[in-house]
Amino acid sequence: MLKQKIKSIIFLLVVSAAISCSKDEESGPDSDTGGTGTKTPFIEYKIGTNAAVRVDCSEISFEARPNETVSGVIATSASTKASFSFAFPARTSEINKLSAGFYPIKAFNGTIHSESFHISLRVPKTPGGTDYYSSLEATGTAFKNEVKSIEKTSANGKQTSFVNGVFTLEGKNAAGDIQTVSGSYRFKLITID
Repeated sequence: MLKQKIKSIIFLLVVSAAISCSKDEESGPDSDTGGTGTKTPFIEYKIGTNAAVRVDCSEISFEARPNETVSGVIATSASTKASFSFAFPARTSEINKLSAGFYPIKAFNGTIHSESFHISLRVPKTPGGTDYYSSLEATGTAFKNEVKSIEKTSANGKQTSFVNGVFTLEGKNAAGDIQTVSGSYRFKLITID
């Protein structure tokens, strides 16, 4: 019964995220690459030397639910077909213990991993394309997921944290080609008191 409820919740998160995540215009030289200067949640990525693509994630619900210790989101952009997963502590007291620093890069497998602030993604070589590069586990110091800042606020009686980060990871496609995928993100997390 509990497993069925968890599967239903994850399904609803994936469906709502796929519907609401949309592609912004491709980033230019004045774009925000570190999460600073904008309040809009996003994830931005580029494969190798290709142009960066920013996905507006302002409609994704990064809101913890009662009885969770770790909450998370897996989302797919309707326009770019890029997918990512990200997890965070459900309780405000636990998120307050975390700080800027390095967090895990996980291989993309279509699930939410349990490690807080991990990043896992699958991105198409061209927006909307079918040649996907999926993240691999980090294999050295050149590949990283760095949370640059955690801004804590309160809105409408809910504890909110904006997590700003950058990543550089290895992505592998179906043909076995490995490319460097880099980017940044800003996620709005709502935690339980």
